[in-house]
Amino acid sequence: MWYNSNEVEVSDAWNQIDEKSSGYQKIHVEKDLLSMEDIVSIKSALVRVLRKIEKLQAYSDGFRLWVSEERKDFNYIRKLMSKSCSNLDAGLEGWAERGFGDDPFCLILNYAERFDNYFASFFSNILKPVIDKYGLPVNGLHTTTFIGNYGYTPIGIHMDTANAYVFSFHLGPNYKVMHTWDTKVYESMDPKVNETQVNRFLPFSKKHVLGPGDMYFMPWGVYHLGETQQLSISVTVWFDNHPSKKVTLSLMDDYLENVLADNHVVPEDQVKEHNIKDKFNQMLKSLQLNDHKSSIEDLLWCAFEQRVKKNFSNGGWSRKPVSLSNEKEKSEIFLSKKTRIQLIRPFYLTYTVSGSTMVLYARSFEINMIYSEQLLDLIHRLNTYEVLSGADIQEILIDLPGKVVNYFLSVLNNARTIELIQ
Repeated sequence: MWYNSNEVEVSDAWNQIDEKSSGYQKIHVEKDLLSMEDIVSIKSALVRVLRKIEKLQAYSDGFRLWVSEERKDFNYIRKLMSKSCSNLDAGLEGWAERGFGDDPFCLILNYAERFDNYFASFFSNILKPVIDKYGLPVNGLHTTTFIGNYGYTPIGIHMDTANAYVFSFHLGPNYKVMHTWDTKVYESMDPKVNETQVNRFLPFSKKHVLGPGDMYFMPWGVYHLGETQQLSISVTVWFDNHPSKKVTLSLMDDYLENVLADNHVVPEDQVKEHNIKDKFNQMLKSLQLNDHKSSIEDLLWCAFEQRVKKNFSNGGWSRKPVSLSNEKEKSEIFLSKKTRIQLIRPFYLTYTVSGSTMVLYARSFEINMIYSEQLLDLIHRLNTYEVLSGADIQEILIDLPGKVVNYFLSVLNNARTIELIQ
């Protein structure tokens, strides 16, 4: 794979991309960044993603479909996928041909990384030089996959969410054109939001032609539109470097969701003007916030640290993967001396320690545990990506009961963090 090449060559390639894009401040197209082997493997991963989405009926979170320029609803998507899933045996191209025929269509799929370890690992690894140099945005990374022969992207000419930077990897089989506009020129033409009547704007666009294997980088703040007249597939990785206000609000949401997760208390009566303070105190008492009293700064730091540690444990991705238990697959591990276990690259385990307890983060899953130096030793060994035998693990966790060891490893396996090596 490209990302398993000599580390010096990988670093040199990304150093050149960095230079050509002026430190990722301007648009750049890097030709042939992906090999044909990479393209085939990513397409195979996307087939698995679509199968898993159909199996789990996971259409509500970022699965959008247009056919002949008409946005389709959930029922249409569910029936189509149920009927056409067997066509995935013929690959994405065969699935598209048999499922849509001559009708132009556009499938936009967010968060494919949640459904396939190879897909998540590949794009984390290929972007590792960028992450190592610049770090992760607080809101992490996510992907959007575009499949179709839709002509112009149905969401129209638009500018992406503030401070979201994109690395788009084109898989072919046909060419795709990205149209971009100078901001002043475009806005002087009095466009609508998400302008879909694009013809009068096209003569003023700059065209970036993408072939199979090419990578297109675009910073935030660019009006753009995708065009593919024939079937093409591309995967965009978003660096969600959002403004501080948006990050802060999402951190507060995270914190409050954790604190209030199990609270469904309804006030006995409504607030009146003369008892505002009394009702406020009553609400606080019902929410049981006594253990969480702290300054806003402390609350934000707690949520910030948790968010960042989760993202780093998950290769940068902001969404945790679908667990084995959610797929009703077996996750239990019963350790023997012949068992061989390895952490899956590029994921690793992060944690926080507070007195006699610790919180472990594995692929963004949060695991509350009693503090153990031996467990920390195992975590550090796993983070080296060393293949550990059952005997190695038993030696490291020599004082822990077998049931605890099996439970710990099973939790990591359920979170798709480790793999059993045959």
